[in-house]
Amino acid sequence: MNPGGILEELAARIATLSEKIAATPRLQWATITNTSPLQIRLDGSTTTLSDLDCIGTPQRGHRVLAILWNRRVTIITGNA
Repeated sequence: MNPGGILEELAARIATLSEKIAATPRLQWATITNTSPLQIRLDGSTTTLSDLDCIGTPQRGHRVLAILWNRRVTIITGNA
């Protein structure tokens, strides 16, 4: 196999792995910073996220599990 062929194969495998990683949901802990509108701050972040879905009743200051997937965020509260 020529060096160009090896590089093309490697690039194709990296692209496939990148697509698989992007399609995998990520779980992360967060804190509810506001309930109207609903906003959270992910652990380790200084910015808040809004425009998210919620399973359960959100309460300001509560810790929640955030599911990040396909550019969407869904949180699960402890009282779901």
